[in-house]
Amino acid sequence: MSGTEACCSRPAAKADHKEAGEWIEIEGLKTYHVGSKSAPKAILVLYDIFGFVPQTLQGADILAEVGSGKSDIQVFMPGYLETHPPKMQWFMPNASDQDKEEKTEYFTGIANPASAIELTPKLVASIYEKYPSIKSWGALGLCWGSKVVFATTGQGTPFNAGAGVHPSFLSAKDAAQVTVPLMFLPSGEEDKNEVNDFVAALKVEKHIETFESQLHGWMGSRAQLENEEIKKEYERGYGLVTEWMKKYL
Repeated sequence: MSGTEACCSRPAAKADHKEAGEWIEIEGLKTYHVGSKSAPKAILVLYDIFGFVPQTLQGADILAEVGSGKSDIQVFMPGYLETHPPKMQWFMPNASDQDKEEKTEYFTGIANPASAIELTPKLVASIYEKYPSIKSWGALGLCWGSKVVFATTGQGTPFNAGAGVHPSFLSAKDAAQVTVPLMFLPSGEEDKNEVNDFVAALKVEKHIETFESQLHGWMGSRAQLENEEIKKEYERGYGLVTEWMKKYL
């Protein structure tokens, strides 16, 4: 599918979007599910640190091609951090020393990606049991979630393809062990040296594209969909990921 066709065949993103999926439970986690239960392809979406925000839920709906009447993809977004969400004040420019200390403790404790990395294969296995129509898997990570995707797409991975957008915790070591085709979409705010080192270490088929005009989080919690330019790039990003997954799943 050409880029123009891909763009024009999907519903436009909306600032007031209402999610089209359902809420289920997988391994004790509240999970967003959208798409036909009989679809043979599945994508696991690992959200950014702010969780089930409307922009990320809408992204899941776009991946499932809601409203197209022809999708063969279903999408699952587990609530890894829903029982312990972060505090917004930690991320403010005027954050206090206590806020900064709590933020550090959060990312080294509850939100340590290592816990999600260990849990992810179990989640995929549980979903397989409940949705036996699934034959292939992709994984999309946003920010915090990208670290989990990169770390779970190595040898023995359940995933056939991966994608990471506006990533955090970039590591060339993670890139070197990836064994499946990978799409990598950093924003203009990511550290250029870290991005270059990560890309240089990849040994798999890849699509690399930096969205220079976009802020970190433009496909997730920081997507300001009232802004037409951001909305356009948000749609383009999800369009690229959708076509990547359809190519390899």
